[in-house]
Amino acid sequence: MVTLVEINDAFSSIATVHRQINTYGIGDPWELATSGTTRYPVMWATPDTGRMDDPGTYVSRWKVLLLDLVKSDESNETDVLSDMEQVALDVVALLTNPAFLTYDFHVDHTSVTIERVTEKFDDLLAGVLMTIEIRCPFNLDRCAVPQT
Repeated sequence: MVTLVEINDAFSSIATVHRQINTYGIGDPWELATSGTTRYPVMWATPDTGRMDDPGTYVSRWKVLLLDLVKSDESNETDVLSDMEQVALDVVALLTNPAFLTYDFHVDHTSVTIERVTEKFDDLLAGVLMTIEIRCPFNLDRCAVPQT
């Protein structure tokens, strides 16, 4: 089974190689403000819900924020929204068609939703909130369960 750590590592790797992402983190969205010095743009992943799907498939749902700073007069807000939406689409492309990494999971791009966000944070930030469902193989084999 693919673990939360492995999915987080995939997100972290994508953030590391993408030239428009300067900081990556994981946790609740409010932790972004307390995570230390953040260099924007930022990619922030939050594990959401999970569910069993087809026999042998576990679906792990994640919310991913892609945010950048907006000028105090908000004159660049539309540009920031546009840029972060493109970065979100890049992340989806790298998850669904990995060129440099291989994953033991599958992302169905048709399940991805992207919501534009503004003025939801104390900092002057804008960007997108992307929801991604990651389909992980899961062996329903009770013999694989560590037990005494």
